[in-house]
Amino acid sequence: MTNKGRSVLITGCSSGIGKALAIEFHSKGLHVFAASRAVASMKELSVPGIETLQLDPTNAASILSARNHISKRTGGKLDILINNAGQWLEKPAIETSVDSAKAIFDINFFAVIEMSNAFLPLLLPAKGVIVNHGSMVRSLAHPFTAAYNASKAAVSQYSNTLRIELEPLGVRVVELVSGRVATGLITVPEVSEGSIYKPLEETLKARAREAESQQTPEVFAKAVVKSLLERNPKAEVFKGNLATMAWVLTTFLPRWALDAFLRTTVGLGNTKVRAEIAERAVEQLKQ
Repeated sequence: MTNKGRSVLITGCSSGIGKALAIEFHSKGLHVFAASRAVASMKELSVPGIETLQLDPTNAASILSARNHISKRTGGKLDILINNAGQWLEKPAIETSVDSAKAIFDINFFAVIEMSNAFLPLLLPAKGVIVNHGSMVRSLAHPFTAAYNASKAAVSQYSNTLRIELEPLGVRVVELVSGRVATGLITVPEVSEGSIYKPLEETLKARAREAESQQTPEVFAKAVVKSLLERNPKAEVFKGNLATMAWVLTTFLPRWALDAFLRTTVGLGNTKVRAEIAERAVEQLKQ
């Protein structure tokens, strides 16, 4: 399949995966619309064949402005929409505020709905593809990222439903299920002194540092673009370290075994640590 004349819109292109995807699609001959809230952050993408756009996927007016611009540039068509923009939140579930959870859902989930609705009129005539960036944590209960996990689970089910509903219209929907990629998105967490999980701070910091030593965005992007440009891309594309392994674990391990395994990944299987956490919880209840 020739890519000449085809176009792709990618959100979240200021760095990491979005930036790498823009470069890789461009290398395959597609016209790339690289979007970010801050255009200045995409200076490296300002080359012939890549247009950088200011687009806030949580803002309806910003989305409409970008759609109108792209429609004029492409004659009313868009071949691929990649809902890539997202944010990370690392907090114990019981210490996650509703406001912070809503903020994560705004960009990770509700923005996907806004973008898909807005750009469908351009995708329809192109018989295009919507790619929603999910994560292996959609079904793998990665400890201390409950709100993030939930947002990606929502993306997964939304994608599955949207795929069924748009099939008669010739628009395909792909869920990009990513594993560990060194994006810079994951920051080393600071556990507050008052948290009952303070004894796990060093373990959580080590986990964050390990996550940022994983597959590079460039390697990830090459594999993703190759899969997405196939004549019939799969409904689920698993890329990044541990993505396929996560599927195996969540599909074949009984829940009790999976829970036990996940506890060990953050030190919650350690008897001494468990006792310290329980003691801190009791002290908090006394206050």
